[in-house]
Amino acid sequence: MINKLPLQKINSVKAKPNANKPIPSEGEQASQYVRSLIEASLDPLITISPEGKITDVNEASAKVTGVPREKLIGTDFFDYFNETLKTHEVYKEVFAKGYVTDSPLKLRHKDGKLPDVLVNGSVYKDDRGNVLGAIIVMRDVPEQKAYELMIVNKELAFQNEEKEKRAAELIIANKELVFQNEEKEKRAAELIIANKELVFQNEEKEKRAAELVIADIELEFQNKEKEKREIANKELEAFSNSLKQASQYARSLIEASTDPLVTISPEGKITDVNEASVKVTGVSRAKLIGTDFSDYFTEPEKARYGYKKVFEKSFVSDYPLTIRHKNGKLTDVLYNASVYKDDKGNVLGVFAAARDVTAQKLLSKYSLSLIEASRDPLVTINTEGKITDMNQATAKITGLTRKELTGTDFFDYFTEPQKAREVYQEVFAKSSVADSPLTLRHKDGKLTDVLFNGSVYKDDRGNVLGVVIVARDVTAQKKLERDVAEREKGLERLVELERFRKLTVGRELKMIELKKENEELRGKLGIAKDENS
Repeated sequence: MINKLPLQKINSVKAKPNANKPIPSEGEQASQYVRSLIEASLDPLITISPEGKITDVNEASAKVTGVPREKLIGTDFFDYFNETLKTHEVYKEVFAKGYVTDSPLKLRHKDGKLPDVLVNGSVYKDDRGNVLGAIIVMRDVPEQKAYELMIVNKELAFQNEEKEKRAAELIIANKELVFQNEEKEKRAAELIIANKELVFQNEEKEKRAAELVIADIELEFQNKEKEKREIANKELEAFSNSLKQASQYARSLIEASTDPLVTISPEGKITDVNEASVKVTGVSRAKLIGTDFSDYFTEPEKARYGYKKVFEKSFVSDYPLTIRHKNGKLTDVLYNASVYKDDKGNVLGVFAAARDVTAQKLLSKYSLSLIEASRDPLVTINTEGKITDMNQATAKITGLTRKELTGTDFFDYFTEPQKAREVYQEVFAKSSVADSPLTLRHKDGKLTDVLFNGSVYKDDRGNVLGVVIVARDVTAQKKLERDVAEREKGLERLVELERFRKLTVGRELKMIELKKENEELRGKLGIAKDENS
């Protein structure tokens, strides 16, 4: 896109010579991205200055204190905790160590409630390493369901006593069950053979399905790469066609840009500059022209290598350098450059544009600090479903590095990729999603049940740039639910056994009565035979 800059400027000059329409600031876009990160957290999140003043909060902080956001900002951080001295110690620890982990405190709600929280935080810095403040995240300590478990345990104790009382009575029933079990074992043996065959068939089906999924992913990737190459070829062709027209507007284009622009000869000498270049170096136009381009950077050799690379490859994009002003001030920039030629195709020099990214780098570090402050896995995704950023918690729960995750499909790390794709699409359709259940897969096979919450983030014109997703681990909660369900099944089994016991005991009593009557009848018959003889 940088190589199209001259063409865009030419079209702008030809179509609207007097247009003064403001260009959106990258800093403003980054600021809105930071705001989305803060509000995406379900836990209370507060940023404080080195003096202990609150500089920013999210909606969760306003709820847990009962104080609106506008009244919280500017007040003392310590005023909202029950133990002021302990709160001061936590605050000092963050700035002394650079971080704090799981420090217990009691928050004070304006209505008097004192919820227990665990405080986690870290400092954030500017690009020179100076501490600007701290980011604090508070995790609510949930109450255990002790009362419900106590009731369940009492019920289990009662059932165990009943089982011991009925054990003797079940001996008779067990004899009948032995016969039935032998029959069941015969049927079970037959079912085992059938199940093995079914398992084998299912495994083969799963293998074929996995192969088809991989083939579909590869095909989709190849199609996207083909589209990218076609777009790049069209852009390059358009740039080549417009290069001749751009030469006559070179001077006006240079001066119209607020970014420092410079033209360089094949020998590395400056041949022309704009007013922005004069301001960023503090050197007049007359003195800049004819000097070495590399002399105005903190790393002259790196600058020299950069402009030589342009002559070798015809262009360079986002090449990082630092300009040194004559008074010592440093400005971080990204250079984008391309060669310009005469009408016969001979290279005459290099046209280079520098974009000031000092504020962008500072906001980027602040955004990274916000992401890493969250203990829950946090991911940002672009409109194509590709992962653009994540925190360390995401790397830990998947077992992959940040480098391995970046640029991959968001859906690939779940046991149900289609369901994950539907959640991602729902965020773009509704602007947010809350408590969507999914299961993450670690690279070693470990599964983690999570609830997803997410919202879109936009630029200053309201255009959606991507999605911020936060995953809450609910594995322990689901295990508790399964344990309760298993205990309920156990109780149902005991009821069934009691019914069976009553049935079998009644049958045995009836057989005893019949046996007794039979013996009495035999006795009578025996006496009759003796009398006849």
